[in-house]
Amino acid sequence: MDDGRWQRVEALFHEALERPEEERDAFLRAACAGDEALYNEVRALLDADDAPHSLLDGRAIDVIEPGPGAALPEGTRVGPYRVLRSIGTGGMGVVYLAERADGQFEQRVALKLIKRGMDSATILARFHAERRILARLQHPNIARLLDGGMAEDGLPFFTLEYVDGQPITDYCDERRLPIEDRLDLFQAVCAAVQYAHGNLVVHRDLKPNNILVTHDGHVKLLDFGIARVLGEDEEGLTRSGQRVMTPAYASPEQVRGEPVTTATDVYSLGVVLYELLCGRHPHRDTTSTPAELERAIADTPAERPSRFLSRIDTVGTAPAVRSPEDVARARRLAPARLHRRLQGDLDNICLVALRKEPERRYASASQLLEDIRLHLSGRPVSARPDTFRYRYGKFVRRNRAGIAAATSLVVVVAAITVLYTTRLARERDRARQEATKAATVSEFVTGLFEAADPYTSRGEAITARELLDKGRDRVRAELADQPDVLADMLRTIGNAYGNLGIIDEAVALLKESRALRIATVGEHDAEAVRTTVRLMEYLVIAGAYAEADSFGRRAVAVGRTLEDRKALADALGSLGQCVNMQGLYEEAEPLYREAIVLFHEIEGPGSVAATPVMNNFGLLMHEQSRYAEADSLFKRALEVQEAVWGKRHPETATTRYNYAQLLADEGHLSEARAMWDEVLATDRELFPAGHPSIAFTLSAYGRLLSNLGEFEEAAALQREALEIRRNNHGAEHPDVAYSLGSLGRALHDNGYYDEAERTLREAYDMHVRVNGPRHPVLVNLKNGIGLIQYDRGDYAAADTSFARALALLNSLRNDAEHHQKSVALVRRAAVLAATGRLTDAEAAAREGVAVVERLHEDQAMGIATAKIKLANILLQSGSVAEAESLYAEGLARMRALEAGAPVRPRDCDALIGLGRCRLAAGDIAGAEALAREALAIHREYFRPGHPTTARTRIALAEVLVANGRAAEAKALLREAIDPLTPLVLPRQIDLVAAQRMLLASPAGSR
Repeated sequence: MDDGRWQRVEALFHEALERPEEERDAFLRAACAGDEALYNEVRALLDADDAPHSLLDGRAIDVIEPGPGAALPEGTRVGPYRVLRSIGTGGMGVVYLAERADGQFEQRVALKLIKRGMDSATILARFHAERRILARLQHPNIARLLDGGMAEDGLPFFTLEYVDGQPITDYCDERRLPIEDRLDLFQAVCAAVQYAHGNLVVHRDLKPNNILVTHDGHVKLLDFGIARVLGEDEEGLTRSGQRVMTPAYASPEQVRGEPVTTATDVYSLGVVLYELLCGRHPHRDTTSTPAELERAIADTPAERPSRFLSRIDTVGTAPAVRSPEDVARARRLAPARLHRRLQGDLDNICLVALRKEPERRYASASQLLEDIRLHLSGRPVSARPDTFRYRYGKFVRRNRAGIAAATSLVVVVAAITVLYTTRLARERDRARQEATKAATVSEFVTGLFEAADPYTSRGEAITARELLDKGRDRVRAELADQPDVLADMLRTIGNAYGNLGIIDEAVALLKESRALRIATVGEHDAEAVRTTVRLMEYLVIAGAYAEADSFGRRAVAVGRTLEDRKALADALGSLGQCVNMQGLYEEAEPLYREAIVLFHEIEGPGSVAATPVMNNFGLLMHEQSRYAEADSLFKRALEVQEAVWGKRHPETATTRYNYAQLLADEGHLSEARAMWDEVLATDRELFPAGHPSIAFTLSAYGRLLSNLGEFEEAAALQREALEIRRNNHGAEHPDVAYSLGSLGRALHDNGYYDEAERTLREAYDMHVRVNGPRHPVLVNLKNGIGLIQYDRGDYAAADTSFARALALLNSLRNDAEHHQKSVALVRRAAVLAATGRLTDAEAAAREGVAVVERLHEDQAMGIATAKIKLANILLQSGSVAEAESLYAEGLARMRALEAGAPVRPRDCDALIGLGRCRLAAGDIAGAEALAREALAIHREYFRPGHPTTARTRIALAEVLVANGRAAEAKALLREAIDPLTPLVLPRQIDLVAAQRMLLASPAGSR
């Protein structure tokens, strides 16, 4: 049933319940207006509501509670372990603290045994199933299986890492953790549960006693004793009529005996979250018997945590019920402030997780986790109230065309209310003042919605930009006397501008927000640091590196004085990115490393906040030719991001984009293309047309298409990316310079030498102006210019360009080896060979091969390219045998990368070289076959008149001349000379060779 249908059924059901029983049927008949299916659905609900519930007859309901069986005395040996004491007991097993006793090594473990007298076939099967489940789960927040075996009495045992911790609720209350810290711990729980679900394991017994927190704040999930592997048959304790569970944390489907899915764990997570937030169980404190508890779980909707808290002093009579003051004190807030803190997002998040129908809960633990993250970052959550969704959905349907561009922005602006309430609850002590300001914000947001409503706008479409502009102007006018509220709103609106790609406005508003916050609370404030971090990130996007650098260093300095280590980690990661973009790689690396360590210390190895820093660090490792480290960083970041966010998320898409670049440079072009296809589709789905993120992907994808031989399409993508960047940043900007460089290389690949050289020189000059004369990107550009000069026959200029690229690279990297060094060496070697300096050329080429082999033992494409260039020089100097061996190796490496894909133009240098080696050995037929294969590839991939195709015709003509087929050779040579003549200088070796062969060929040859 879709959401709209369900909402209709639910509304009619509640309306009918409010009427006398004898009037309900007539009411339903009239309300359903002949829709018999709708009538039957609501009638069935009413009948079920009236009928006694079969769950409550007390038959065959087992619970996870301690059972009989004496504990083993201290010192008892179980396998290689010695029992120290009992630390836990359940329905079928006992857990002991034990230590290794065989002298092999010292180790304390949690040892689990079946209780004596409980060793039935059913229990044994479940025990072995638990051990199998634990063996497949390796996650930092799940207690690890260490060992297993048989005790002397023949019963099985297994050992897990010993977790010295407290139940998560006790840990939080004992330390009086605020809501934010409780949510941080809960995120780790969700990540562990999602990991288990990803391995097809449903826990089925999530509760505080199975979620321990160690003294250093690390979460561990325990006890998979009744867990189930999805897709496997139920065993023993979970067969029909036997439902094993902890009733207080069981889901409605568990107490009903219905099939269990991952949604069961989501419900239990909702119960744990409820207790963490308001100190109460959703149902247990309002019921007095197990039957009443089960009835409430199955049928009674949970109250909002904030509402439950507001009446905590009037419900229940159990001794465990605490006063509102006690509950609030354990969260470091006054009762009224805690009530307001829970209102809104947190209420809704709990209620979605606790829905009675599994299909209406969060679809996964990762979706619940994502809403927690969104709430903590002040962004809109998916768990919005049904009434709001209904009204907003109506509004969108009335104005589908006018509101489409503004939909995402409206949600962002709606989050301002939540952001404000969160800040206010932490920073203000006077309730009346808080209420007044909250009303101000609510009125402000309402006004923004009214501005977009067609009844107010009179049919005029309101774009996202216009809505932001209205919000910006109104907050400045209406909240000028409330600088703390104004600062928060300006930051939120500034981020929204930035997300729409309106960078200049984002920078201006974030500067204004930062200044207001510092003037209000001082610079030594975590929120001021976070605002500074957002500001510097947009300054980097704007190309204002020096200004971003200044803000970033100050944010790090202030962050080191604060207790909030997350603020420091954010600042370190952003400063690392800033100095990285300036080419200061050695300074960026320790900043990245410190930020990642901090995030992992705070949130554990599964920290999603660390992944953007890992992503940027991976880019740095890639740029420094440390491919293995880059690969590891990208994979680890993607593993966390895809588990939490999925693939359709901006951060995940960014990491996949960067990983695809690495795969392309490693030669895995098919994998890179598949990944970029997904990234480009995601970017076009998530961002408006013309967004800067789309330009990044278009440019990178264009470079890949050049490598694949799709030159025309590559150039088209580079031109589109350049246009987007100029529209966003103006005529002069680092990103514009990068696009010019990429376009220049695409034009060169397509044989447009003059335009390519002009474009690359424009890129080079712009980089010098915006980044200074010592930026690493200049090495690549100078190498590109040199290659064009070489292809045009201007060998002296090419030699100068390659030499300068090498000198700059060595000065930047203190003579450290880098893939660009190999590129410059082998290209300079070709220049030296073209001018007859074969000895120097061979030495340079061999050094280039050695560099790339030391850097990348498994980098097939880079090694293959360098060896083919060396083979060209060896063939020219007469070392035919070694040249042929290198050509063959290079071609084999290239084709191993293609993995069944069509042959690419990059194979052709090796094919032509092998053909010339066969010609030197007198194998004319073999030489001709290789040359014709290369020419066929070039004709397929290159445009008519491409200089590279012309050179391949010359290679085939050499074979034909040697075979006495001068007439055919002359036809090929004339086809080659025409495109070469206007593009290259008279000294160009291919043109000279063609002219000589043409003049030397006998006129009468066949």
